[in-house]
Amino acid sequence: MYDDNNKPKAVAFFSPGWPPGHVTNGIVTYVGNLSNVFALQGRKSYIISDNLEKLSVDSPHMNLAELPVNVVQRMIGKISLLLPPHNDLSLILSAMKIAKGFKILSALYPCNLLEMEESFGIVWYVQKLIRVPIVVRLHGPWFLSGTAQGVPRDDHYFRKNFAERRAISAAVGVTSPSQDVLDAVRHEHNLPLTNAIVIPNPTPIIPIERRWTQAGSKHRTILFVGRFDRTKGGDLMVDAFELIAKKYPESRLIFVGPDIVTGLRINSGKIYHLTDYIRDRISPEFQEHIEVMGKLKAHEIEPLRREASVTVMASRYENFSLALLEALSWGCPTVASAVGGNPEILIDRKTGLLFKPNDHVSLAEKVIELLCKPKLAAELGQTAAEDIAKRFSPQKVADLTWEYYEKILNQTIKKNRNPFRF
Repeated sequence: MYDDNNKPKAVAFFSPGWPPGHVTNGIVTYVGNLSNVFALQGRKSYIISDNLEKLSVDSPHMNLAELPVNVVQRMIGKISLLLPPHNDLSLILSAMKIAKGFKILSALYPCNLLEMEESFGIVWYVQKLIRVPIVVRLHGPWFLSGTAQGVPRDDHYFRKNFAERRAISAAVGVTSPSQDVLDAVRHEHNLPLTNAIVIPNPTPIIPIERRWTQAGSKHRTILFVGRFDRTKGGDLMVDAFELIAKKYPESRLIFVGPDIVTGLRINSGKIYHLTDYIRDRISPEFQEHIEVMGKLKAHEIEPLRREASVTVMASRYENFSLALLEALSWGCPTVASAVGGNPEILIDRKTGLLFKPNDHVSLAEKVIELLCKPKLAAELGQTAAEDIAKRFSPQKVADLTWEYYEKILNQTIKKNRNPFRF
């Protein structure tokens, strides 16, 4: 099953969508960045997904949506519909599809390791169904992301949290983009995770000639990229803009990101959509200063980054924000919330400014500081681009990741058994 040097032959990634650029998801972007560098380094990686766009995909992949469903799967699916959400039968059904897809893919393109996210705890069952080790990647543990979304701590919450704990505790290997999230998982689940390691998300390096410049930016224009929901803090950005506009009436806000279907529930219990929230929270004379762009693709956001005087990340929770990495790599003067992995990416007052979490007044103060100090803004942006290129280059992250895969394979071979098989 393994080569003579106990090295990875190839790794398969389970991705919630594919290809990058056509599916708006941080995990998809992470897998895309990493797999692209693996290919340049001569290392093989393949994609397994149940949400592939009907586009040409260069590397071999497995579309789970095209796999036939057998009688057993149909029966499990029907029974699971009668049970609460995210029940074990629904997890088993998803695991069966992933395991089957991996086996078919591996028969054509031999893989001796699979990487999956921790979400829903599906990986616990997948590991029981395949004969290769699985590395669990902590993209967004439920106890953190669910809390940021304001979900109630009901049976559904605890059932999902338990499933993720079970998967993480039994994992052969665990990687986390940030130390903050790894520490939080250890504390929440009371797990030592001695085999876990922090490996940051990679981000493409932007050439100097394409980066943000003050001369190319538009006067007092603010860019926000993120969903209008509690997690991404779109409401905080709107509330902050009211204060910013009172200080600088010529200010403009470009809001890029989808308005979630269910709306955003504020503390009073009222549910808002973005346009309604702007109408109720922004003074009439400033409402036309907000341009709602909706969901855009990566190449459509790039010129907006160069045009903005300040870019904002207002999240109430972030594991290791790819959007923040991208803003800093472009050299954009950036303000971000001091939550999760953000302070591990943005060094306060060296590569950007951090504001107090869940505090729109603090956010407004930091944005105003950069708007009234253009020299400081430019210096922070330039330093940020250089810092990101040094610490989070795709080549560096790919090497760290591949070395960890080798370690996991060596440990598995020494044990000479798969402890997760039935």
